[in-house]
Amino acid sequence: MLRLFALCLFFAAAAAAQPLDFERQITPFQVLDAEGDPFDLAFAGAFNNPRTQLADPDGDGNLGLFILEEQGRISHYEHTGDLVFVWRSDQYAGIDAGSWFRFGDLDGDGDEDLLTQRPAGQVRYWQSSGGSDPSFTPAADPLLAAGGDPVMPEDPNVPALADIDGDTDLDLFLGRADSGKIRWYRHTGATGGVPQYELASEQFQDIVIFESNPTCGEGTEQSPLYITPGTPSPGSSRGSLHGQNALTFADPDGDGDPDLFWGDFFTPSLYFFENTGNASNPAMEFISEMYPLDNPLTSAGYNVPTFGDLDGDDDLDLVIGIVGGFCSTTANIIENLYYLENTGTSTEPGYEEQTSRLLDAIDVGRTSYPAVQDLDGDGDLDLLVGSGFNPGEPQRASFFRFENTGSATDPQFRLAEDDFLSLNVDFANHYAPAFGDLDGDGQRDLLVGTFGGRMAFLLNTGDGFQLTVEALQDLDVGSTATPTLGDLDGDDDLDLLVGEFSGTLNYFRNDGSTQVPNFVEAELPGLEGLDVGRYSAPHIADVDDDGDLDLFVGTESSDILFYRNVGTPEAPNFEAQAFDVGALRYNTSPTAADIDGDGDLDLLAGDLAGGLLYLSNQRITSSGATPPSAPGRTRISTFPNPFGADTTLRVGASRESMTLSLFDTAGREVRRWSLPPHTTAQTIAWDGTTASGAPAPSGVYVARLTSGDRLLDTHKLTRLQ
Repeated sequence: MLRLFALCLFFAAAAAAQPLDFERQITPFQVLDAEGDPFDLAFAGAFNNPRTQLADPDGDGNLGLFILEEQGRISHYEHTGDLVFVWRSDQYAGIDAGSWFRFGDLDGDGDEDLLTQRPAGQVRYWQSSGGSDPSFTPAADPLLAAGGDPVMPEDPNVPALADIDGDTDLDLFLGRADSGKIRWYRHTGATGGVPQYELASEQFQDIVIFESNPTCGEGTEQSPLYITPGTPSPGSSRGSLHGQNALTFADPDGDGDPDLFWGDFFTPSLYFFENTGNASNPAMEFISEMYPLDNPLTSAGYNVPTFGDLDGDDDLDLVIGIVGGFCSTTANIIENLYYLENTGTSTEPGYEEQTSRLLDAIDVGRTSYPAVQDLDGDGDLDLLVGSGFNPGEPQRASFFRFENTGSATDPQFRLAEDDFLSLNVDFANHYAPAFGDLDGDGQRDLLVGTFGGRMAFLLNTGDGFQLTVEALQDLDVGSTATPTLGDLDGDDDLDLLVGEFSGTLNYFRNDGSTQVPNFVEAELPGLEGLDVGRYSAPHIADVDDDGDLDLFVGTESSDILFYRNVGTPEAPNFEAQAFDVGALRYNTSPTAADIDGDGDLDLLAGDLAGGLLYLSNQRITSSGATPPSAPGRTRISTFPNPFGADTTLRVGASRESMTLSLFDTAGREVRRWSLPPHTTAQTIAWDGTTASGAPAPSGVYVARLTSGDRLLDTHKLTRLQ
């Protein structure tokens, strides 16, 4: 019924606003890495600081993988067996988790509840409804200890849950960054479904972790690592501060008592404490600063471990998310989710690294700004992604180029270059691309927004892109310039809209020409004073096929905002309208293009961690077929569509004079024909040239049929050269 309703809307009065209908898809088509291997979760988005846990809150017997980035949303990946993970959500159960989360059965009813951080550094307890699709209710907000004081973890440490005293309920352990100690809260039962805790120790097992002289590099040892009871408290040039930590208890040696694993800001591996006591009387003995013992992990530091049987052989495997610590925040910016298989047994574990990218998605490192353009002139759309990360020089930005090795209607992308153009402009840790023909030669040039708030101009010479100006007209929007180009005033040249760090939009009207632009700051009706928070990322495109340009804006908060142009191509007026595609990643940066060649504009969006999201346009269009007849309506159809050198446009009979116009996706009028009244259908042959005789580039075009000030019909067509 919804699809029928959308179809009716499409063929209703053309002036009526059409609702947007986009669906997030993870693998809409195949994307290959540089070696030709497919990404299993291409458009799931990426992670830079994954805090991980294997858990089974739906009780189906399969451990799901749950991952938290810094911004508080928990991503959920269902494990379907054989190390196959299926993306389910980027905000599990609608929960805001703060900087950490922990699943566990805290009320003794057999299902897994949840603890998360709450404001002011306190703890929120979420009680599970149970079942195959559990909901979570904040039943203790904040969670209080005996005596009425709130339980107080230290942000951004990751606490642990474990039955350390053999009474079958889960105690709570909070690492203390100020002293390197562990605070132990004993679980004393549940009242009204709320777990009750009492502070059992300010220094669990007398453990102190301290780095008196942290160093980096292979072969270096951190000393002292473990300070036993009675050792004088170390003096420190850093005062008493230690650093972030992530605690996990598990029993990989199968002796019935939980051992302690400590990921730390100052260590490239895991601190391992073996429980040499028993299930009810723990005795933690420090074994090593490196774990696994036989094949230790070495990373950028602050490692978050989680144990679970992922391969179905009844022993505990190990997944480690790498947040990045003292030695580096970029060394594991892409390879940061390790899977170590237990190739030993349930009593004598032995671990072998199987992958450093357990979830294999597109990941360009740090921030991603996609743009779509036929970069190699083969008639299909390629993908260019600007990134704040360069694999060869991590502090420099770069462009990742994905070549379309499929076709215009059946795309397949392969990573071809991770430093396309070898550009090095401005502060070089933010590149946001935008394509548009700024010199009127029929070839789309490249604007690059930079961290310093300016825009580099690269001329399309036909053989590639040539850096011409590092700061276009000395325009400066402050920081992290994110441009988009389009004809916003109907004068056939490209205007400029630029997002920035502060969250505002900067409009520069082109008062020059199609060959020699001159950008002048101005205002756009409906967008005056618009502020989306931080990191505004605009993209303009005619998404509703009415012949004028609409606006999408990515934001830091993850929302993509939509502003429909309710004005005209010559006098735009933007109106905010609802656009909800569920929870997305943070710092979205959308771009619209007909990537799959079906005649409508889909959305690609970058994210803060360097991944890509794909939103498929589900609206039914008339592209490629003659629309059904309707009383009083004059229709446009084309054949062939898509087309190469030329195509024929067909316009139905009409008793009035009409104008048939062709627009590109930047909103510029490419061709125009005046049509007299006619009693039979008219056909117009288009040879693929603009009004000036220049060849029109490959891409999507919109045919627009008007009579006076009335819009009669619109129709999409795609040119592939």
